[in-house]
Amino acid sequence: MCEMCHALKQRTAHVGYGHYKECENMRNRTLQGKIDQAKIALSGVWSKKRFILAPALIISLLGWTYVATMQNQYESKARIYADTDSILNSLLAGIAVQEDAKEEVKITSRTLLSREVREDIAKQSDLHLSAPTEEDFDRLVESLKDKIVISGSTSTNVYDISFTHSNPKMSKRVVDITLKKFLDDSTGKTRMNASAAQSFLVEQKENYVTQLNQIEESIAIFRQENQDLLMNNGSGVYRLISEAQTNLAKIDQEIASRQAQIKGMKSRFLPGANGIDGNGPEIVVETPYDQRLFSMQDRLDQLQLRYTDLHPTIVELKGAISLLKEQQRKAQEEIISSASSGALTASSQQQANALQTFSLRISELSSEIDMLTVRKKEAEETIALLQKNRTLIPAKEAELESLEREHAKTKATFDALVDKIHKAEISINADKDTQNVKFKIIEAPRVANKPVGPPRVIFYTAVLILALATGVVLAFVMSQISPVINGATHLNTLIGRSQIIGLIEHTESAAMRRKGRIKAALFFGVLLALIGIYAALVGHDIILGESPIKWFK
Repeated sequence: MCEMCHALKQRTAHVGYGHYKECENMRNRTLQGKIDQAKIALSGVWSKKRFILAPALIISLLGWTYVATMQNQYESKARIYADTDSILNSLLAGIAVQEDAKEEVKITSRTLLSREVREDIAKQSDLHLSAPTEEDFDRLVESLKDKIVISGSTSTNVYDISFTHSNPKMSKRVVDITLKKFLDDSTGKTRMNASAAQSFLVEQKENYVTQLNQIEESIAIFRQENQDLLMNNGSGVYRLISEAQTNLAKIDQEIASRQAQIKGMKSRFLPGANGIDGNGPEIVVETPYDQRLFSMQDRLDQLQLRYTDLHPTIVELKGAISLLKEQQRKAQEEIISSASSGALTASSQQQANALQTFSLRISELSSEIDMLTVRKKEAEETIALLQKNRTLIPAKEAELESLEREHAKTKATFDALVDKIHKAEISINADKDTQNVKFKIIEAPRVANKPVGPPRVIFYTAVLILALATGVVLAFVMSQISPVINGATHLNTLIGRSQIIGLIEHTESAAMRRKGRIKAALFFGVLLALIGIYAALVGHDIILGESPIKWFK
């Protein structure tokens, strides 16, 4: 580093140190100035100390007199224990309606002092006699809200009831009345709640009975008006159509079966049909063409022995036989048809008996076919009706289901109400025989012998502090209004030290100092007297706990 740089550094350091010392001196002068100002202010207050005594004496004496004349306050107190544990609570769980005993006591302690209860307490304790007007009575009732103190917690279940009044007997009386109301309100609360709940539930039950009757009547009317559409208790329309079609097919099968039986029975009497043995008809119905057909068949057999089938006579004879057989068949069918309708035309006794049996059976089968035909027509009409109304039936079914759901919901609510009414009845009966909360009075209220207030020691002290503070403030104000120079320091702050040439002592400085000592002694004497009075008042209150005014009565 060169010499020039070193010199510059030393110069900078020197300048910085000088600035620091200058700032330090300025701070010291400022602090000294504040100290001097405080000394000047205290000197000014001291010079005006006579203004301290006047307000101190007046405020102290008046304030202490007022505090001494304040009435004694006597507190009466009761302590109770709430036993919320009960074996019956566990036994009645789920059977009866149970309230939380701790919460019940907690709510009672918070809501006991309603305006109605406070008015009742004021009237029962004769506190209202001290409030002749309605406005005074309202103020009295409002004051009880703060004066009657109910404290405690659910953790310990211990509750205190206290009241403070100038009359100790009145304090005890108010606590007695409040305690009684607390016990009555707590023990009767469950019963009152259960009774009120039961009355409400019974009223709701009657309403739901009316609703159930109305819904059931609506369902009955709806079913009656739509019974054609809601067959089979409102089953699905498509299932009904399927069942009707199945039933129709079954009827068709039965009709076909009966018709087949009739056809089979008719074939038993016709030539060319197979009988029971499979060789021919069981009975051949005789016709006028039988003999001629037999003769022509016999002649044909003889000619076929001599000629071939192409012989003109044989061909002609076969044609005649075929024509005759057709006429025979038609004649037999007419006879069978007549027998079916009950008109018998038989040429022999055997044939007559057979046709009679045939006629009866045919009549039975025909009657069954007629009955089945009627059933078929009904089934067809049912299917047609279902097909016609199948778009309407689902809406009706949905409406019926809605009514039934509403009925089920209302019925469920009704059943729940009935169950709760039974629980409420059990709760009322249980509360009549036992108490959900049992109270034990730990400390009964009594007439207080010693007052608990007012806190006169605090008031005495506050009056003294206020009196002295007022005096000091007054003296300071007067020193600022008419200031007095109290020494060189004070003069120095006014005109500056450079303007002071020197100090010259007063010619009567000794007399002035003697007069100052007398004033100081008088000041401290009055101050000590005030402190003595204060100490006497405080000692009297601490030792005896009562107002000193009683000695003057």
